[in-house]
Amino acid sequence: MGKINAYCGVCGKGYYMCLACKDVMQSEPWKTYTDTSEHYKIFQILYGNSTGVYTDIEARDRLLNVDLSDKDTFLDNVQRHIDRLLSIEDEEKKIEIENVKEDEYTPIAENTVIKTRHSKFGKRR
Repeated sequence: MGKINAYCGVCGKGYYMCLACKDVMQSEPWKTYTDTSEHYKIFQILYGNSTGVYTDIEARDRLLNVDLSDKDTFLDNVQRHIDRLLSIEDEEKKIEIENVKEDEYTPIAENTVIKTRHSKFGKRR
């Protein structure tokens, strides 16, 4: 292994990347941007969100499926981006909960079509 010649785009840690090893670069393309494959997943999500490929909600959902256990070692700007994305849905749920009063209950009539935000088709009750 040689001297450090690359830095992780997520945590900033230096690592050696052999530019002459084309086979390794094809099988492990993450080494171009990050020091681990898991950090590459995070890098792709944040980059996709920054460039408009993923909405904030899509990026948040993707972040929930990667290992963020070492988030405290990430670069400050990466941590802030992740924190912002992870807090988005919580704020939306809070707003929805605040808009529903506990004492209000309106019975739903038979054969009423209920539309959910996750489905373009209604659900019959």
